[in-house]
Amino acid sequence: MNDEVKLKTAEAKAAGTVLAGFNATPSSLSGATSFEHERWFWLMAQVSPVLIWVTDKSGHIVYGNHACRDFFGSTPTQISERDEWQAYIHPDDYGAYVDAYREAVKHNKSFVAEVRLKHLNGQWRYLATYAAPYYNTIDGGFAGFVGSSPDVTERVELDQHLIEADHAKDRFIAMLGHELRNPLAPIITAVSILKKSTALPDPQRKAVEIIGRQVNHLARLVDDLVDVQRIINNKVAMRMERLPIGEVISAAIESSQPNLEKRGQCFAVELPQDEVYVRGDSLRLCQVFTNLINNAAKFSPNGTCITVVGAAVGEIAKVTVRDEGIGMESDELSRIFGVFVQISGSGEPHAGGGLGLGLAVAKGLVELHGGSIEARSAGKGKGSELIVSLPRA
Repeated sequence: MNDEVKLKTAEAKAAGTVLAGFNATPSSLSGATSFEHERWFWLMAQVSPVLIWVTDKSGHIVYGNHACRDFFGSTPTQISERDEWQAYIHPDDYGAYVDAYREAVKHNKSFVAEVRLKHLNGQWRYLATYAAPYYNTIDGGFAGFVGSSPDVTERVELDQHLIEADHAKDRFIAMLGHELRNPLAPIITAVSILKKSTALPDPQRKAVEIIGRQVNHLARLVDDLVDVQRIINNKVAMRMERLPIGEVISAAIESSQPNLEKRGQCFAVELPQDEVYVRGDSLRLCQVFTNLINNAAKFSPNGTCITVVGAAVGEIAKVTVRDEGIGMESDELSRIFGVFVQISGSGEPHAGGGLGLGLAVAKGLVELHGGSIEARSAGKGKGSELIVSLPRA
């Protein structure tokens, strides 16, 4: 019997052992014989591009398919006999992989691990290992593991590229916010000084007012850009205290008042008779409700009314900001709080300009307070509701 025949015979026996370990019987697969079962398993394993292997209870490889030999250049049995497995596992992955294996052996349970192994060409390749214990048919005792290890190098490298790109984006936005803030501060100061001048003719005064409004708008955009990155990176400084929600809403309304007056819009405020308290950062919660009110105003026609309703529902404080604006479809409700998302009405351009960050910032800040925010709408042209839920103090 030549070596190739001996190898195939050994592999078929190992495959048969594994198959028996899973309690396959002739009646379980269309009446096929046990020998046919073993042959099917062996053929499927051999043609698979995934590394398929079997160990005994001591961890020695007793079977490896063609993909294993193509990967290592040797049979896993030969590698195991020469005790060379450590040389094939990346040093940074060795400890975690061995620990996972030993834990699985100790408790006779399945294990999943991702490990870098050295290919016969010298490259390190990422393999995802999925292994399950099998048991002998004599006393039902643990007999070893059967496992598969697909090569996932391309997926891992793609994930790493995406992570690096995301970090580069974060660095760029942080740098952009910093660089834009530097020139904005002296411009705002200069405009403030010019506004106080009594010697400016009316045309120049109007020009100064336009510059002032646009610079303030740009400053708010930069603040939103910086805030959303701080929230994403969990770098928002919070000063938590017990707060009456009514005062927070009043402060937000005061901040939004000029914006609504410019549009001829009115307020309707409904608060519970007994004050409701939450625990939070007063400036950040005021920012949340100011963003929601300004968003409602931006997407509502001139002359309409914005309604703010506060309520206590059990252990939750709820604040609803309701508008009479363009409304949203159901698919828009599910994505409105995303970063850089802008909703347009009836095919028209985005109503208020901006970067689409206001609601993303509001959502992030609410969640940092242990709360949640949701959007509701009956459809296009039927207005919207933004509902903030916060734990009561």
